[in-house]
Amino acid sequence: MAGWESEREKWEQYHTEKINGLREAAENGDLEAMEMMAYHIAKRGYSSREEVVLLLTAASDGGRQTASWKLADYYANWDPKTYHNQIEHYCNLALAGGGIFRDDDPDCIYGSIEYWIPKHHPQWREMEEGFRSDGTYYLLPTGRYGLNVFRGIGEEAARQKTGIKAPPAAPVTEPPYPYSYPFLHEAPIGFAEYEGKKRIPQTTEEVSSWMIIWRSIREGDGFSRWSLAAGFEQRLIQCAEGGYDNAWYLLGWYFHERPPVFAQGYTGEDKDFYKKAENYYQKAISLGVAEGHYGLGYLHLFGLPGTGGAEVYTPRDPVESVEHILQAARSGVKEAAGGLAKLFRNDIYNPGFDQRVEELGLFSFEALRDEEVARYFEQTPKDEPAEITARIRNGLDRLRQYLEG
Repeated sequence: MAGWESEREKWEQYHTEKINGLREAAENGDLEAMEMMAYHIAKRGYSSREEVVLLLTAASDGGRQTASWKLADYYANWDPKTYHNQIEHYCNLALAGGGIFRDDDPDCIYGSIEYWIPKHHPQWREMEEGFRSDGTYYLLPTGRYGLNVFRGIGEEAARQKTGIKAPPAAPVTEPPYPYSYPFLHEAPIGFAEYEGKKRIPQTTEEVSSWMIIWRSIREGDGFSRWSLAAGFEQRLIQCAEGGYDNAWYLLGWYFHERPPVFAQGYTGEDKDFYKKAENYYQKAISLGVAEGHYGLGYLHLFGLPGTGGAEVYTPRDPVESVEHILQAARSGVKEAAGGLAKLFRNDIYNPGFDQRVEELGLFSFEALRDEEVARYFEQTPKDEPAEITARIRNGLDRLRQYLEG
């Protein structure tokens, strides 16, 4: 951890020097100096909100549109619900002059405006229009915002303007849905419900656990991210030991998926992180947390993302892995049910994923194919019919026979 202490000191020293160099000009009323001083104070990480707001407000009142944009973003980072009116006000001030702003530096401090604008004013987000190398058309949102931004002229008009013809339609030989990686998640199960206020935490430990997860995924760069990562594991353990059993699953997810904040607080070998994820998932399972089965199942199937698969760390048992996911689905974990549906209905062969998995010796998707079972798991599994149970067992037996050669 000494290396991270050194990096933190360098980070603080850099921004402190910038602050000191701007202070005199800011005190003499230089609006740009005020704005940049506020930026470096916020980036240093242990400032008071009042000081940053005071400087940015003064610069905004003086007509600095970029200061208004930074202030809107700062409020969005703190608490977008509480400060909704302030965000609205300063966004309008920033955009009133017809400027186009980005959701990254130097026009933002944290980039949190990226989440607020699409939710409240999607018409402020610029779109990017064009054609891919295969001739297909795309219209995608960018990270630029304004009152009169480009919204795209549409595929037909764009083709007329550029003279690019549409590619010939490919012959349809398979159902029109692609096979996709059924297990990887950028956020743990339940995150979307908590973030969207569809599920309300009932205990202090539950509130703390999901706040930690939220910050690990959403928080911007800087000192606050480093300080969070350093104590992340211990704080979640405290929540788990305080009675929130699901925190053991969240710990497993953290070492399994390793969100961006992870790299700023931990160093070590992948095999150590794999073992930690495995142990935390097993702890969750022992306490009846169904999500633990799901996490352990796909950890054993695929290993840590980007590390070559589970065989690097432990002998695989794909049948046992699928059975863990099956247990999660039967316990009501909808993500597990969706993953099983895709496994059992593997109609589309995707060379970018399926072939690699089979080359690694994981298993043959063909050995699991069963449309009836797939359709069952596309719904909310309940009161599993004996026929479905028999079909599942048959698929697993076929998989076992395939693995045994």
